[in-house]
Amino acid sequence: MADITQITDATFDSYALQSELLVIVAFITTFNSPCRMVLPILEDIALEYSNKIAVFTLNCDEQVHSSSHYGIRACPTLIFFKDGIKVGTMTSVTTKATLVNYIQTILNDSE
Repeated sequence: MADITQITDATFDSYALQSELLVIVAFITTFNSPCRMVLPILEDIALEYSNKIAVFTLNCDEQVHSSSHYGIRACPTLIFFKDGIKVGTMTSVTTKATLVNYIQTILNDSE
């Protein structure tokens, strides 16, 4: 499994908005069961798509500025960025297959 970097309000722009890859930021909380369930899926995605996608987590309990800025109301929420622009959002836990299909759609649209 791949290591996923945890970002903060201070590092959000440099990681999420300045990457040349498609970026997934998982807005999570520490003690939320659905968040714990989605993390292994994201680790697999990060490993399998390492040359196309960067995956980061942001703890909503600790990083309130970014969470508020993007209107996070439920965790986990996945926000997708391409070239610094928000290109998609997924809320609730999903299957790996559903997430891969969503990623493929975004990647195909950006080619």
